[in-house]
Amino acid sequence: METPLQHLLQQFRKRTLSERDKGTSFENLMVQYFKTESFYKQ
Repeated sequence: METPLQHLLQQFRKRTLSERDKGTSFENLMVQYFKTESFYKQ
């Protein structure tokens, strides 16, 4: 069974055309995570 993160990453792979787009999508995901995760939130 795939985890929600694995599913999300698979969607990135399907919907992006280049490795650069995959990286940008992942970076945007991490920015949002760090903004909302209470441990990292400022």
